[in-house]
Amino acid sequence: MSKIAGDKTSDPGHRRKPKTIRFHLACLAALFAVLVIVTAGMGALYQAIATARDLRKYPPPGKMVDIGGYRLHLYSTGEGNPTVLMDAGLGNTALSWSWVQPELSKFTRVCTYDRAGLGWSDPSPFPRTSGQIVKELRAALAKAGVHGPYILVGHSFGGFNVRLFAYQYPDEVTGMVLVDSSHEDQLINFPSAAIRLREERLENYNWRGQFSFFGLTRLQTGPNTSLPPEWQDASQALKSRTPTYRRFARKCRDSNKVRLKCEKPAGR
Repeated sequence: MSKIAGDKTSDPGHRRKPKTIRFHLACLAALFAVLVIVTAGMGALYQAIATARDLRKYPPPGKMVDIGGYRLHLYSTGEGNPTVLMDAGLGNTALSWSWVQPELSKFTRVCTYDRAGLGWSDPSPFPRTSGQIVKELRAALAKAGVHGPYILVGHSFGGFNVRLFAYQYPDEVTGMVLVDSSHEDQLINFPSAAIRLREERLENYNWRGQFSFFGLTRLQTGPNTSLPPEWQDASQALKSRTPTYRRFARKCRDSNKVRLKCEKPAGR
């Protein structure tokens, strides 16, 4: 039977053309996927190597105290009584006191620390409530032999913790200093613009946490020039670790629900 002129369905070239286009598009998509996977793998490898290098280059200046399967970093300097016990603001580490601690250490003992999951401290398996934070801190102090009486110093979120510490263990506390301390009702009284700004920052921290696994956050993190020069690189290294931004963002969200629901200790 002769081929009918103008019959496109019987034209082999017409049938092959759409398949050829689809084939090339599929190849391009596969090539793009391979490039993404390879790039992500190289980024993850870079992050792992850089993190291991940082851990060797910037060891904790204080003691790593085991409190039951995980460790807190406790940094004690100076001698004398009372002991000045300092709790940093939300997302901050013991390094945030690095201007203050050496000066106070000239005449008494000063103890700073990293809350679980921050700085050099291991993450905790328990919820990040002020009650749990105080429990962990007191356990670390006892095991490290850093006894009271204490003068408690709390900055921002740390103010929650030292207030609760003083309430639960008043016989161990001889004084307290609140440095721009947070208040349990502050989020209720924040203006709407401040709430929106806070949510934007949290979203930014979430994204940084996701990208940190591939080393992108490390490339964007600069030195904290507000710290003494000898601690700036260590602070940058700590912030470049993969879990840092994720934990910070989660802690910020948890702080929306923070209330000092103090219960009287047994026997009081």
